Amino acid sequence: MDSLFTVWHAESQQAADEIILPDGCRDLILRQQQASRPDWFVSPLFDCATSVKVSADTRFVGYIIHPGAVISELSTQFRNVLFSAIQKCLLLSVVLRVGRGI
Repeated sequence: MDSLFTVWHAESQQAADEIILPDGCRDLILRQQQASRPDWFVSPLFDCATSVKVSADTRFVGYIIHPGAVISELSTQFRNVLFSAIQKCLLLSVVLRVGRGI
């Protein structure tokens, strides 16, 4: 079974407080802020609604990880392999869009 089962996108044009609702899953998230390097992180497993501050001009791409998947923050090898695979998928997506003239 594939451990990544859906992708989400969000963008904030102005600073805001956003509410994160728990869904029983952890997400691998790419955060891109204007004039900053992309930042990858794994969300915690929330057990209640949580408010987070989002900066202006910030884009997010999230990969919801299948419920029950085990993620060890200590597993550098797992993280590197997963990030590499996702970066290849993102690059392929960009190449396909450019090829279609999107």
